[in-house]
Amino acid sequence: MMPFVFIHSITAIENDNHQHKTILKKIIFDRNIITVFITHSFHVLFIELANRTYYLGVLREKFIESEHIQTRILSNYQCLSINELMNNTFLNYAFVHHAKYYPYLCQQQKQLKCFYDNRYRCICDVNRFSNCFTFNHTLSYDCQGENICENGDLCFQDNIKCPILSICACPECYYGTKCQFSTRGFVLSLDYILGYHIKPNVLFHRQPF
Repeated sequence: MMPFVFIHSITAIENDNHQHKTILKKIIFDRNIITVFITHSFHVLFIELANRTYYLGVLREKFIESEHIQTRILSNYQCLSINELMNNTFLNYAFVHHAKYYPYLCQQQKQLKCFYDNRYRCICDVNRFSNCFTFNHTLSYDCQGENICENGDLCFQDNIKCPILSICACPECYYGTKCQFSTRGFVLSLDYILGYHIKPNVLFHRQPF
């Protein structure tokens, strides 16, 4: 799994389009907990892992300022594709025809929390109604054309509109802030030898090597 997650916040606005903001959070080595500070109001949080796998993290009607929220990624909170929920007969219908069956998905599958298609993300509320809204599934990962990553790696930013941090997703055998180092071949540099084992924010004498 890639060492970062995307936090998608959705804010519902009465008589207007919803707001969608995305935050990128890197997972610290040897940790399974992340902390996210969100200053804007929101009603829904989706957590996106590698391979565009989505989970419903938070769902609420009202935003509470200075609230401390704890949530976990649970398998039964995964948002499923309609390709997994509908048979080919329904999927072959025109979009306007098969979309009208979306409310039945929440009513028939009591454990379903959310689902999506190429245009929309839908949530099953407490009354088992489906609430759908547009959701961009085709975000490009090139830091808006300013890719600083080497070796053809993907570049991610912590915020789409006002980014302050860029992170490179290094493939196997590459590491470094720009994926500039490689463990391929025979080398004697400690950077290469210990690169995968160095824990951040840990004193040298407490490192695991």
